[in-house]
Amino acid sequence: MGLSDYKEAVGTCASLCTILQLLVPIFMCRKFMIDGTTGETSSLPFVVGFLSSSLWLKYGLMQGEPSLIIVNSVGAIMQLCYIAVFYLYCPRKMVVIQQLLGVALIQALTILYTIIESDQEMAIKRVGMLCCFMTIAFFAAPLTQLAHIIQTGSSESLPFPLTLATFTSSLLWLIYGFIIDDPNVKLPNIIGTTLSALQLSLFVIFPAPRRSPDNRTQVVHVE
Repeated sequence: MGLSDYKEAVGTCASLCTILQLLVPIFMCRKFMIDGTTGETSSLPFVVGFLSSSLWLKYGLMQGEPSLIIVNSVGAIMQLCYIAVFYLYCPRKMVVIQQLLGVALIQALTILYTIIESDQEMAIKRVGMLCCFMTIAFFAAPLTQLAHIIQTGSSESLPFPLTLATFTSSLLWLIYGFIIDDPNVKLPNIIGTTLSALQLSLFVIFPAPRRSPDNRTQVVHVE
């Protein structure tokens, strides 16, 4: 039996794991509701997550890959919900609006390009490259906390459940990418698996101090 025999099973597992990964920000949104504000938390992870999911959805539709279509449809909807909650409790609403306008512009230009590009294979390749770039940016975002972690000697600012879910999801999508032999799926998930593994190692090297039960939810701040 070759790897292709496991395509459906791996694709299903990768999709389910990604959906579970997408549920993690619910705890962040719950904290916003309890506090009544987003504080200094950046909306960028939610906005970039939505842009990444929407672009991968477009790529999945162009390729006719059901696993990519399903998971990124769910991902785009959930990220929009998180953005809506963030917007309600955000003291700097204009920043969120500006970011969403930027997302809308990128989406519109991408759709326009796929319409006017006569070479469909080239269009798929270039949209795939854009998807790769956005995914790598999404994976790398938590590492903006690296200097703070080294300075404080604590990984407290990193969300362990999200990091573990990202590692597992990236690994499964990497395997799926090898099965369908798609470099646009393989490349970002090679980097994603590596970056999330690096982040997991920070929990061992710089363990977070014990916290009281009332302060277990951690939020990543992206400047």
